[in-house]
Amino acid sequence: MASFFLISCNKSADKPDHDKEVRDYHSGLVPLTDIDTNYMGYPGKLFPGNSNTPTGEYANDLQQICSDIKPLDENGHFNPFGKVGFVSVGPSTSLIMMNALIEKMQGNKNINPAIWPVPLGQGGMGINQLITNSTLFWDTVAMKLQEFQLSPNQIQVVYFEEDDNENYSSAFPERPLDVKEKLKEGLQLIKTKFPNVRVAYILARTTTIYMPIRDDNKQQEPIAYYLGFADKWLIEDQINGDPGLAYKGDNPLVPIITWGPYQWCDGDKYRSDGFNWLRTDTDDGLHPNDQGSDKLSTMFLNFLLNDEYAKIWFAK
Repeated sequence: MASFFLISCNKSADKPDHDKEVRDYHSGLVPLTDIDTNYMGYPGKLFPGNSNTPTGEYANDLQQICSDIKPLDENGHFNPFGKVGFVSVGPSTSLIMMNALIEKMQGNKNINPAIWPVPLGQGGMGINQLITNSTLFWDTVAMKLQEFQLSPNQIQVVYFEEDDNENYSSAFPERPLDVKEKLKEGLQLIKTKFPNVRVAYILARTTTIYMPIRDDNKQQEPIAYYLGFADKWLIEDQINGDPGLAYKGDNPLVPIITWGPYQWCDGDKYRSDGFNWLRTDTDDGLHPNDQGSDKLSTMFLNFLLNDEYAKIWFAK
């Protein structure tokens, strides 16, 4: 297995002032995975057809694309001694997750030794910084790739976690529809930067129910919850043939987009799969602390090793 490295990051912003009023620790919202009917008239579950798993032609394509992921040399050509670049793109929460995941990958003999993970997340860098082709954002990406000895041509898998950190609106469905279009732009740009990227995993985000109430807080619920709908609708648009989300053919514009482990739940209420998010999993209500990042990265690692499609390229 390749030698993995960690990028240092600040795991939490300012600690909450517990003398201030905080939200009730339950939002009353239902995780996407557990919605049996709909939310405000919109169907739940992760994929179309009231399903939490891929189906139909999309599932077949996902299987084929994952099977096509092979180690590449720095020019993007197959080489049995090459690398499968696996990177994270997103703000500080994605950086924390990827660092924790890399730590768990160290010495794990069940993982494909060609996997070369690199955390490209950057604190405070939301989707707007990415899609405006921010020189600061992409110069930092180039520097990290050079440091980790990975060529852009070798990157085939991206863990993509983004939201609009400049938008305070909690209108539904307007906010998730707007974010969805920005995510689409972001993935189109990623495809131009990493021409061989094949799969993008989205995880939504954890609940922010434990954040202190502030008038200027753009991450409070239900904003975090709505990111799941933006991600869900993005995948649905791709499945339904949006030409701007083409992932196959002679000129793919984006990678195939699919779910990683969905992270949102209503605080300490257990989801049907047994997952919950405790106040002790975060110090500031937004960023996972050591306990929270251990929980999330363990879930992500288990997904990569056991998911029907992800294990094709990730597992040894």
